[in-house]
Amino acid sequence: PQWTELNVTIQSGENTLRGTLTAPGEFDGKLPVAILLHGLNTDRNWCTDIAWCLADHGIASIRFDFNGHGLSDGAQEDMTIARETADVLAMLDYVEGLRFTDMDNIFLIGKSLGGVVATLATKSRGDEIRAMCLWYPGFGIAATTHFGFFLGQQYAPWDPPETLEIAGYTYGKAFLEEAAAIDVTEPMYGYDRPVLIIHGDRDFIAPVVFSFHAANSFPNCRLEVVPGGGHGFQAYQELIALTHTLEFLQRNMAR
Repeated sequence: PQWTELNVTIQSGENTLRGTLTAPGEFDGKLPVAILLHGLNTDRNWCTDIAWCLADHGIASIRFDFNGHGLSDGAQEDMTIARETADVLAMLDYVEGLRFTDMDNIFLIGKSLGGVVATLATKSRGDEIRAMCLWYPGFGIAATTHFGFFLGQQYAPWDPPETLEIAGYTYGKAFLEEAAAIDVTEPMYGYDRPVLIIHGDRDFIAPVVFSFHAANSFPNCRLEVVPGGGHGFQAYQELIALTHTLEFLQRNMAR
């Protein structure tokens, strides 16, 4: 491997987040840094492929477990979108404190719900984010939970259950209520820096139609549709997504 990795801990409110910092094996001066955000029911390992690809091309990154996921503190049933957004901002503070960070080249790369919280984070700190790349973002979460439908489960939207069990994972009432009320479009309108969305046309968990809407809502956005791609890319689809991501960051880097 042409990179080095270090396990790190970062404080986000009352929770300690655990992550992995990846940097090129040899470098001089400042480095562009990407903050990698995983989705629901996963952890930082979901972003390892991106971290290694970027490091091979001179871009550092940090991937971490959101609160209630992986090795980070917190119970999953207490996780909310607002708390995950706060985790992103804590990571942004951490990255800006690293001695080698190029402050003009900090990027957000989010998968699934990670793409949603990346977008929400730009509402308060967008001027610090050079560009964003979003893989199959879950922008339809408000539309589905508004009608009491989430990851294949149905419930009464006017009275969500205290907890909802799905495939071994537990979601709390606060998460379901917040998800149904969240407005992702407003921060899209306000973030005028480059955005790349990569989405499969066979994603039945986060349908690509919501990314078409997002591409028209961000002032400066390109949507790349991956033929046959579902909610997660396989084999050649992954290579397509990695190539698009790397080229996007390189093209939009401040010189």
